[in-house]
Amino acid sequence: MVVLYEAGQTSYLEVLLTSKSITDFISKYYIMTEIAEADTNTLKEIETARKEIEETKKKLEEEKKQVDEAKKEKTEKTNELIKAKNEKQAKVDSLSDEEKKIQGEIEEYDATLSRLAELERKASQTANSQSSNSHGNGKLAWPIPGYNSITSY
Repeated sequence: MVVLYEAGQTSYLEVLLTSKSITDFISKYYIMTEIAEADTNTLKEIETARKEIEETKKKLEEEKKQVDEAKKEKTEKTNELIKAKNEKQAKVDSLSDEEKKIQGEIEEYDATLSRLAELERKASQTANSQSSNSHGNGKLAWPIPGYNSITSY
């Protein structure tokens, strides 16, 4: 083996033809057969490893593709959720604006009711003061203003 390595690129035929005897020839032939068989086995192992690597590479590429698709779907769903959240927030904001508007209208209505109640109270006081003034001549006032007939003294 060392001689073959040191000799460099030598062919099998060259090694066999340099034999000095028939036993040397058979010995070299046997060694060359073993080397060729080892080379063949090594090549088969390399080919098998290469195929396994290619299959593993294909599986990894498929898994990467699936991961990329899942990532894309997640991104799309995230964008949809953000969009839905923004729409919901806009709806809440618009409801808040409507609520503020309605609250303002309620306050205006309450203020109007308060003014009407005040006007009614003032009108009632004015009517009472006018009725007591119109019947007041030092005598007791009629219990019901405007009712002038007495049925029993």
